[in-house]
Amino acid sequence: MRIALLPKRHSALLGPCLLLVLCLLPATTARGQENSDPGPDPVLPDIAPREIEIRGQLEVSFPSLRRQPLIGFNPPPRIPLIPSDRRPYVAPYKQDSADLPPSPLGRPVPPPVNTARGLEPQRGEVEISAGRYLSRTVIGRTGVPLSATESAFGSLVYRGSNGAEPDPTYPEASSSYDSFVGEVGLQTRRGWIAAGGSLHGFRDEYQLYGLRDLDREEQTFPLRTGRHLGADAWLRTRGEAPVMADVRLTYGSTRYRADVFTPEDRLPDGATIEDLNERRERRLTLDADLAVPLGRQQLWTTVDASTAGLDEPGLLGSTLASLDLGAGARFRAGRGFDVRLGAQGMAFSAPHPEEDARLRKTYLSPAVHIRTYPVPGLLLYAQNTPGLSLNTLEDLFGHNPYLVTEPDQQPTARLIDAEAGLNLFIGPVQINGQAGFIRSPNWLYFEEPVSAAEAPVTYGLTVTRYGEADILHAGGGLSLVLAAGLQASVSSSFRHGRLTGPDTHIPYFSPIVGDFMLAYVFAQRRARLQMTATYERARYWTTDTSRRIGDFFDLDVIGTYDFTDRFGAILRVENISADRLEYWDRYPRDPLVVGAGIRLFW
Repeated sequence: MRIALLPKRHSALLGPCLLLVLCLLPATTARGQENSDPGPDPVLPDIAPREIEIRGQLEVSFPSLRRQPLIGFNPPPRIPLIPSDRRPYVAPYKQDSADLPPSPLGRPVPPPVNTARGLEPQRGEVEISAGRYLSRTVIGRTGVPLSATESAFGSLVYRGSNGAEPDPTYPEASSSYDSFVGEVGLQTRRGWIAAGGSLHGFRDEYQLYGLRDLDREEQTFPLRTGRHLGADAWLRTRGEAPVMADVRLTYGSTRYRADVFTPEDRLPDGATIEDLNERRERRLTLDADLAVPLGRQQLWTTVDASTAGLDEPGLLGSTLASLDLGAGARFRAGRGFDVRLGAQGMAFSAPHPEEDARLRKTYLSPAVHIRTYPVPGLLLYAQNTPGLSLNTLEDLFGHNPYLVTEPDQQPTARLIDAEAGLNLFIGPVQINGQAGFIRSPNWLYFEEPVSAAEAPVTYGLTVTRYGEADILHAGGGLSLVLAAGLQASVSSSFRHGRLTGPDTHIPYFSPIVGDFMLAYVFAQRRARLQMTATYERARYWTTDTSRRIGDFFDLDVIGTYDFTDRFGAILRVENISADRLEYWDRYPRDPLVVGAGIRLFW
C-alpha cells in the first residue's frame, strides 16, 4: 500500500466529500441487514503501511590532514621564492660561509689501501730539524705490514752538533758530538703466540772536552767513539693462552775507544797503558718470565741470565757471569686483594776491582708484592723486589759518557728494595705517593780518580766504584688530564743515601730530584705545546765533602703544528737555565739551543 500526497490545490474539496460519505454509511448498512441474513463479523481493512520509502542524499566529509614541512635538514633551494610582482631572480643561491655556524664534523679520512686488503695500515714519521751550534736532528720511524699476521718495523735517530766553546782558556775544546741509533725487525702473530726478532745498533762520537792533564803544557781533547751491534729474538703468549710466557734472547758486541794515553805513558810500576784506550764487551743474555694459572691462583718464575767477555782476548763468558732467578705463587682473595709471594736468588762472578782474583757472590731474598683496592679509585701496595742490575758497557757509558775507557764492571745486587705507597684516582686527577728503602752490598757509583794508579789522568774522567749502601727515599706526584687538551704532571723525591763502609755520602747522588711536564693541545688538535723540566739539587762529586756541583735545572720547550695530515712543523728550545748547566764535573752542556724543522707522516 502506498500513501500518495495530493496536491495543495485539491485540499479544499477533501472536507465535504468526507462528510457526505460518513452520512450515507448508516443507511446503506441498515438496508443490507433487512434484506439478508446476518453473516460473519466484518473484517476491517488493513490500512497499516507495508513499505515506506524515504528519499534523501547522504554526504560524509572528513577533515583533511596536512604534514608540516621539516626545516633545516635539506639544502636551501638554488632559486629563492620571490613575490609575483617582482622580476624573477634566476642567479644561483650563494651564502657566505662566515654566516653559517661551524660544523662539528670533520672531513672523513679515507682508509689506507692496506686496510682494504685486510692488513694493518702503514704508518711512519720523519722529523728533520736544525738549530744553534749547527745542531741537527733526524728521527724516523715506520711500520709496514707484510701480511695479515706479519709486519716489519724500523727506526733511525740521529743527533749531532758542532758544539759550543765550553772554556775560553782552551779554544780548541768543543762539545761536539754525533750519535746514530737504529733498529730493524720482523714480528708475527699466530693464534695465541707472537714472535719476532730485530737487529739493532748505535754509533757515538764525542769529544772529551773536560779532560785535563796537569803534567802537560799542551792539552789534548781526544774523541771517544762507541759502537754496538746486536740481535735479539723473542717469543710470548697472548690472548687466551693456557700459560703466560715471555722469552727474549739477546746477543751484542759493544766497543768504546778514546786515545787518551800515548805509548810513552806509563803506570807507576812502569807498565805501558796503551791498552787502556779501548774496551770491548760481547754479551749473551736470556730473559724469561713464566706464569701458570691454577684456578684463582698462579705460579710464577723469572730467569735473567747473562754472560760476557771483556776485551779482544776474552772469550764469551770468560769475564762476567750472572744469574737472577725468582719463583713463587700469586693469590687473589676477594675482588680487591692480590698477593704475590716468592724468593729471589742472585749470583754473579766478576773480576775483583782491587785484587788479581775473581769476585763470586750469592744472595737470597724474599720477594713480596701486595696490592689492595679498599674503595673504587684507591690502590694501596707494599712490595719488595730484589734483583740484579747488569751494568753492561752500554748502560755505563749511556749514563756517564765521561768514564775511563776501561771501567770496573760487576752486577749490582739489591738485597732489599722495599716500597709502600698509594695511587688515588679522582676524576681526571691522579695522586701517588711512596716511601722505600734500598740496601745493596755493592752499589754502583761514580767518582773522580784520586791516584795515578787508577788513571794517570786524574782530571776530567770518572771511575766506577762499588760499595755497601743504604738509601731511604720518599716522594709523590700528581698528574692531570683534561678533555680540553691540557695535561700536567709533577713529581719529586727526597733521598738520603749513605755508603755504610766509610760512612759518607754517595757521590753524584742528589738528595732532591724532581720532574715537571705541561702539555697543551689546541687548534683542533693540530697544535701541541709541551714543556718539561728536570731538577737535581747540588751534589758532591767525590766522597770528600769539600767539592760539589751546584743545582742542576734543565727546562725544554717543544712546539709542533700539523698543517695537514701529512706535513707539520716543529720548534725546539732546549737547555733553558739561568745557571751553568753542568751534571758531570767539567762538562757543561750547550746553553740555550734553539732549533726548528719539519715533520712528515704517512
